[in-house]
Amino acid sequence: MNEGVLVDTYAWLELFQGSDRGKKGREIIRDANPLCTSVLNIYELFYRIEQIRGDNTAHHYIDILKSRVKILNLTPEIACMGAQIKIDPPDMGAVGCLMYETARAQGLVVLTGDQHFRNLPGVILI
Repeated sequence: MNEGVLVDTYAWLELFQGSDRGKKGREIIRDANPLCTSVLNIYELFYRIEQIRGDNTAHHYIDILKSRVKILNLTPEIACMGAQIKIDPPDMGAVGCLMYETARAQGLVVLTGDQHFRNLPGVILI
């Protein structure tokens, strides 16, 4: 794959755990250009890793991402587009909507295992 990929929190956690889904994700992102994640995914990853493995481990993983992955920020336009997605499907969380629109604004596909994304274009499910 030579297209750009935005990896979401679900996929990062699978990658970090080395699960079967994570191994599939690793194959998909191997040649991704660019390889990105959202600042919102950093937020989610930090608190989830800290809950399970502690503050030092959370900082370690985030430092790895910051050194290897392009971190994308939100814009007011992305916020408005994400709000429109939040209306349909209504069961998708706000962070997911904003992250998805961040990927779309950058012309990236989303790598995830989150089934809330299954019917959206530009998504690769692991």
